[in-house]
Amino acid sequence: MVNLKYFSPDGGSFTDLRPLQTLTKLETLINLGIFDKANLDDLILLDNLKEISLDFNGHIADNMNTKPNALLDISALSGKNNLEQIYISGADGYLPTVSMSKKNKNYTLIDPVILSDQFKEKIVYDIDLIQNEPEDGSDCLDNEANLTVTDNNELIWENIPSDTEYLLFSAHVNEGNFSYNADNIKIPIRWLD
Repeated sequence: MVNLKYFSPDGGSFTDLRPLQTLTKLETLINLGIFDKANLDDLILLDNLKEISLDFNGHIADNMNTKPNALLDISALSGKNNLEQIYISGADGYLPTVSMSKKNKNYTLIDPVILSDQFKEKIVYDIDLIQNEPEDGSDCLDNEANLTVTDNNELIWENIPSDTEYLLFSAHVNEGNFSYNADNIKIPIRWLD
């Protein structure tokens, strides 16, 4: 098994990638489903890797009423000069809860995704927020909120309504054979006053 060059578990999902470290001849790792506890640093010894395709199952775990961590750091794949293709999808999940005051309803997050050095283009972010639904069933969107993504990839939420449960963002970059996609990254809010 040490000489294995191609591995595709075809639907299997992993929480621990350490067993793959012994596959030092591995060139192709595709259709690998991983959960939020998996650590891409465990792939550091796979210097012959040419193609990697990971489906981060954060969205699946979220549907199972767990709160998986978002996969925001793929820099462990940097320095792998043989890598010709990286495809990472479904990197959805949660960031740690932030505490906010109703007196200062602004939050800024600066370029949270750390790509590997194979990516040359900037990541594209979209931001939003999720509010509690009013008990009377009326529309809960507060038009006072100001949501901005700057040219420097600062994600800025201003005048956040005090009934907001989560800040939400997505992150995407697709450049030829290198792709990273996260559609639903949530930051829970704990209101202090």
